[in-house]
Amino acid sequence: MKLFSVIFGIVLSLSSLNVSAQKFKKQTLEQRVEKYTKEITDYVSNVTDSQKTALLAVNKEVTLKFDSLRKLELEPMDYKPAARAVFLYRDAAIKKVLNEQQYDEYLMLQAEKKEAAMKRRNAGGLDSNRKKPMPITEGQ
Repeated sequence: MKLFSVIFGIVLSLSSLNVSAQKFKKQTLEQRVEKYTKEITDYVSNVTDSQKTALLAVNKEVTLKFDSLRKLELEPMDYKPAARAVFLYRDAAIKKVLNEQQYDEYLMLQAEKKEAAMKRRNAGGLDSNRKKPMPITEGQ
């Protein structure tokens, strides 16, 4: 009976994982481009229709570049500079679309996103306020 309970629990947990995986289907290219563009147009003030169209084009091109990078399955040491180049390209292309004030707002958005990512990344690890683990020395 206990074995049945364990097996039933495993089957139940695996089926719930499958259901949650189905909820988060991969977004299409168009959905991602729209999401990135909306994020910018919601944050940056007074974006015109022609600017929005240009932002859609830039975001589509950048998204395609990142998709190509991911398909290459590069090592982190190779991926990071390649991704940085795409980010720099994106920022330069967006600078051509927005006016100076709008571009400053866009840079503030990017800074907020970077800060949030750093907080998420550091949330699980040691931070400066925590005690660091003692190193293990021989003889202990």
